[in-house]
Amino acid sequence: QRCFEGHWDRVVLYDGVRGWSSRWCGPQAAPRLQLCDLLIGKLPGEMNLLQKYYLLDNNEEVTISRLASPRTILRPHNGGTNARLNLDLSLNGGARTSFRVGGYPRRISADSASFSAGTPGQSLELLVYDACQDREVVHEGDSPFFFLQVGIMHPSLVSDLIERRARADL
Repeated sequence: QRCFEGHWDRVVLYDGVRGWSSRWCGPQAAPRLQLCDLLIGKLPGEMNLLQKYYLLDNNEEVTISRLASPRTILRPHNGGTNARLNLDLSLNGGARTSFRVGGYPRRISADSASFSAGTPGQSLELLVYDACQDREVVHEGDSPFFFLQVGIMHPSLVSDLIERRARADL
């Protein structure tokens, strides 16, 4: 169980096995999320037709998570592979939500105008990290915290697969 305390929900918009969710991203979705329009066909593995080379079913994945208030803790966990990068983006603040990635404290906040790629404890708009890093999330805000996670195939793996495919090595 990933949730140690409180309540955590997530909606999977894309995964490598099922593709894009018809409920949220399909032509008949009501309401259709604009986020889907921004991302469909843009994930590195998906746009290069590399889905059959995904190392895990969720090698590329797009989710929206909700951490309930007043306190939710996701215990340390990781993606089990270094073939994926995670990009986490706050959708509604995050001032009282902290992340610990690879042993370093991190914050993401939609209220922040700054972006820092790695200063421990600095407020971030976008948190980017290798999925093999352990991650823990603690939310102590007065209202639910929502964040978008886009997991993409590691760019070096995409490049390698494209080169190998061009040489007919796959």
